[in-house]
Amino acid sequence: MEDRSGARRRQVMNPVENLQKRIYNPQHQREGSVLVPKKLLSPKQAAKPKTVPPVLPPLVPPTIVEPPSDSFTASLNLDARYLREFESGNFLYLQRKRQSFVYDLEVVEHYETNPANYYTMSKAGITHFTTDTSEFCPLDKWELEYKRFRKMRAIPFFQKYRVWKTYNVWKQNIHMTKMYHAKKMLDTHLFFLNPHLQSTLLQLRALTLTISQQSLLRLAPKKTYTLAQLEEEQSRAVVDLTASLHDFSDQVVTLCVAACDAVVDTFLEKNKIVAEHKMTFMERAALRKECRSLTNFVRLADLLVIDAMMQLSVRSFELFLNQCKQSVLPLFSVLAQVQGDMIVATPNAETWRRSFENLLKQSLSVTYVPERLLSHARLQGYTSATMEDDGKASWSVTTLNLATLLNDDVAFNTVSTDIFAALDAAFDAIEEYLGVFHPYFQVYQEDLDAMAHPERFRDATIEQFGDAITMYEEQIKCFVHIPATAVVGVFRVESQDFRQLLLPTPQQCIVCIKTALPQLMKDQSKDILGLLGDLSPTAFSVPTKPDMFVAKVVHMERLGRVLPEIKIKYRRVYEMACLMDNYEWRVPDEIKEDIILMKEGVISLEGTLARFDNDLEAETNRFTQLINDMLPPLTKNVVALQSKLQHPKLETMETPIADALAYLNEQQIIMDQLVGEATKLKEYQVQLKQPASELTEVQEVLDDLTLKTKLWTALGEWERCTVTYNETPFDQINVEAMSTQVQSYMKLASQAQRALPQNQVASTLLSQVEQFKLVLPIVNDLRGTFLQDRHWNQIHSILGFTVKGDTTLTLGNLMERQAMRHGEAISVVSVAAQQEAVLEAMLHKVAAVWHKLELEVKPYKESKDVFVLGAVDEVLAALDDSIVTINTILGSRFIGAIRDEVEGWRKKLVGLQETLDEWLLVQKNWMYIENIFSAPDIQRQLPEASKIFAHVDQSWKAIMKRTNDTPLAITAGSFPGIKETLTQHNIHLDKIQKSLEDYLETKRMAFPRFYFLSNDELLEILAQSKNPHAVQPHLRKCFENLVQLEFGEGSVDMLAMISSEKERVPLGKNLKARGNVEDWLKALEVSMKASIYKLMKFGLADYDTRLRKEWVCEHPGQVVATVAQMTWARQTELVLVKKTQSMQEWLAQVVSELNDLIVKIRGNLTSLERKVIVALVTTDVHARDIVESLWKENVTDVGNFIWQQQLRYYWDPDADDVLIKHSDSIIKYGYEYMGATSRLEPTA
Repeated sequence: MEDRSGARRRQVMNPVENLQKRIYNPQHQREGSVLVPKKLLSPKQAAKPKTVPPVLPPLVPPTIVEPPSDSFTASLNLDARYLREFESGNFLYLQRKRQSFVYDLEVVEHYETNPANYYTMSKAGITHFTTDTSEFCPLDKWELEYKRFRKMRAIPFFQKYRVWKTYNVWKQNIHMTKMYHAKKMLDTHLFFLNPHLQSTLLQLRALTLTISQQSLLRLAPKKTYTLAQLEEEQSRAVVDLTASLHDFSDQVVTLCVAACDAVVDTFLEKNKIVAEHKMTFMERAALRKECRSLTNFVRLADLLVIDAMMQLSVRSFELFLNQCKQSVLPLFSVLAQVQGDMIVATPNAETWRRSFENLLKQSLSVTYVPERLLSHARLQGYTSATMEDDGKASWSVTTLNLATLLNDDVAFNTVSTDIFAALDAAFDAIEEYLGVFHPYFQVYQEDLDAMAHPERFRDATIEQFGDAITMYEEQIKCFVHIPATAVVGVFRVESQDFRQLLLPTPQQCIVCIKTALPQLMKDQSKDILGLLGDLSPTAFSVPTKPDMFVAKVVHMERLGRVLPEIKIKYRRVYEMACLMDNYEWRVPDEIKEDIILMKEGVISLEGTLARFDNDLEAETNRFTQLINDMLPPLTKNVVALQSKLQHPKLETMETPIADALAYLNEQQIIMDQLVGEATKLKEYQVQLKQPASELTEVQEVLDDLTLKTKLWTALGEWERCTVTYNETPFDQINVEAMSTQVQSYMKLASQAQRALPQNQVASTLLSQVEQFKLVLPIVNDLRGTFLQDRHWNQIHSILGFTVKGDTTLTLGNLMERQAMRHGEAISVVSVAAQQEAVLEAMLHKVAAVWHKLELEVKPYKESKDVFVLGAVDEVLAALDDSIVTINTILGSRFIGAIRDEVEGWRKKLVGLQETLDEWLLVQKNWMYIENIFSAPDIQRQLPEASKIFAHVDQSWKAIMKRTNDTPLAITAGSFPGIKETLTQHNIHLDKIQKSLEDYLETKRMAFPRFYFLSNDELLEILAQSKNPHAVQPHLRKCFENLVQLEFGEGSVDMLAMISSEKERVPLGKNLKARGNVEDWLKALEVSMKASIYKLMKFGLADYDTRLRKEWVCEHPGQVVATVAQMTWARQTELVLVKKTQSMQEWLAQVVSELNDLIVKIRGNLTSLERKVIVALVTTDVHARDIVESLWKENVTDVGNFIWQQQLRYYWDPDADDVLIKHSDSIIKYGYEYMGATSRLEPTA
């Protein structure tokens, strides 16, 4: 015990403690103590022992010596009264404990002793009293024997001797009993010991061995089977094996019948039962018992037969599999054939597989030939009694049949699977081998394609023809090497048919070319000769006129371009003929004649083209002069036409329009002829590569004629339009079409006046159109569709006459009444009407939106009667747009007529907006609180809030039911009193929220770890307080690394805690998740710390008893990490203080232990063990660095700051707890469960 200065104060022991020390240390007893007299006392005398009062010296505080805890006196645990009795020299009565050893005594009162066997104890020694004798032993000798006895008990042999001996005796007895019963059972039931059945069993075994050596599948040696041959061979094998098995079955039945007859005869003879004699009941019972035994024998024989059939099946399949795998010669044969665009093996793998399945099934069917003995007619005399005793009408053979046994037999299933796997592997090898034929087959397909499309040779060059013929000749040589047959595993692949299919195709392709060449030559010769015939007439003609010369120039230019192509085509035909000569193929005579004609035609055209090129310049000059001589007459005719267009009658309004247009049409005919002649002359000049004449006079006269024609035409049309407009009823006028026409005529008149300033027609048309244009604004205003009755009344008052409704009113009438004078006033009314119409359209658009916009109402949690609002984004967006539109309308100066209606809509929309805000808030709070108060536990714990919520809940469901029936948004949001109701609900829900928060605060104060949880998470737990598993998802937030609890099956007992690393740490006993959540969680917290404390203490004690690398895998990760740091700090301070070893040696030990862990990591560990060791390695690396630093700095004192600055863990015996020290700070370990978490590298 230390004072504040740290000095240890002297402990003063009270007299009772001093007495205990003296008694529990017999070797320190004072001399002169009073001993028990050596005279033995009888039990009667011992009942009232005389005690000699001891003379005790004054109590002087002795030197305090710790008593050995293993002394006999200490084992009695004497209290103060017995200590005083013993110290005063009196006797203590002792009694043997029940089910204990000789030294396991306890202090009792005299009346509690057993007179036949008890002990007395004094300072002198121990006396053992029995009925007849008494035995005294000095106390020091007794203590010595007690200590030796304790040490012997510590030896495992003596410690477990009683249990071991009892177990051995029990084991021997059990073994003897079982051996006896087994011997008796074998003597009674083992058929092999029966002399009559012994020979039968041996013969049956011989028969079954013989039959099992046969084979279900037969393959003749050195023979290769096609699929049909294999099936035929197996059919014959099945017939032969069926006959053999029939004989086998008959022999088995005969043996069994004979054996049963012999046993029954022996039984009858032994029991002196005469067959013709009427048997008594006891005799019949004995015979039935014997028959029951024979039934078992028959069943055994039946099993031997079934086993033989199983062995036959498995052995046959294994033999067949070995033949398929190990055969040197091919067993089966397939054909390589062409199917479509593929090379396949025929029959294919699927066909072989189905055939194998059928063959195997067929062979297995043979194993059912042997008849079942248990139900055989010849043996029913021996088995019927047992069948009747078992209450059966007949023996069932379906329970144990060969098919079931084979399906369950691993060897049979394995070999069956391997057979088909071998077949698949064989066909895989065949598929791979068939790849050898793919290049040949690809060539074959290309040849077929070439023969199917001979037209591809039409554009081929001579080199390509030669290369193709050479390629086909090479193919002929290559196809000869196609293999006719090959061995692939157990299959022989026959490819002779495939070879014969491919061999003739290259020669056929050559024949195809030989046939195609003459036809190509004939077709091309015909084309060339036809083209030469078309080119020759013009080329050999002599032109006499400019147009003929220009045509010949164009023709000769074309001839210069075409003639090289003709020569190339001719050359190709000629080379084809040479190619046929090279291969000694006959060229038809007609083709030879065509070649001669083509050659002569080409030479002639070449000569003509050369002569034309020589004479071209002179001929061009001659014909150019002729063209130039034709221009002056053309110009003269254009000037004459121009003078005609200046006639005065085309410039005055006195000329009738029809006469002017007729005159202009006559001039237009002449103008078209002149334009055509001018165009033709320009083309001649261009063809002869001469400068083209401008002939501007022609274009000027054409433009003048066109403008005057349009002007006079427009004047006539305008007169007809004005008459139509003036006579058309005003309400039928197409204002848009009229405006378009006026603009068109206005544009033409303006253009004509600029081009023809002296022309009266242009001025007249322009003035008429401008005058009519003044009427358009008022026509537009009066024909507006947006005018209402109030606007028409204003217009009628302005004009002084009625416009609307007057069907006789025309545009002419308006002009006569001078309506244009009131245009400005009418325009004001029209603009106002137009603006009011725009505002009304905006208002009607808003109204149309809300007449069809509905609130989305959906069922709540799949309930049919409870509803909530769905997405209201569309409603809110429409509401915002509508309010903006209404405010825009209210800001216009033209609102006067619809102000009341607009104000009404504004009030509705603003009210709906406010109602929706309250509505959504209520829904949000209701949905949150409804989940909480739907739990009965919450209702019970918050009755007042639950009552308020029930009222809100009922009202809310009624509102939503009404809204679901009438979901129109404007109707539901403007329901009388709904806004006030929702506002009141929000107040109540806020009050409930406050109650919930207060309630949660009380829970958090009861268990502060609840502060780590959100309100929703805590309410989820409290709502399921009777379900402890509801806490599981939230444990990680409440505890550092406790993520799951292990509960007892079907109980609320908490057995263990599990970390995120799946580490399991047991908890204390009787820990139940019962009652309030916060209460049992607090109990869990206490148990968690207590469990970690116990494990920590046990881990520390266990550390020194085994190797460290083994110790790390036997304890939880947290214990390993903490204890490792405690032992490291302890050992380091021992090195610093007591110099148990040098610091360098301690460093070497630390490194060695670290290396041991690294080696262990590389071994076979579980994921959890690996995480524990990796975390410990991280800590050990830091510990190594610190020890190395202490060694290098030559630190020899624990007070050195290099040591004091480290974070150190200790087990304090006084506090019986883990203390963490750093410098002058001391912290108690918290025992929070950390799991097997990883560690970061600590820093100083």
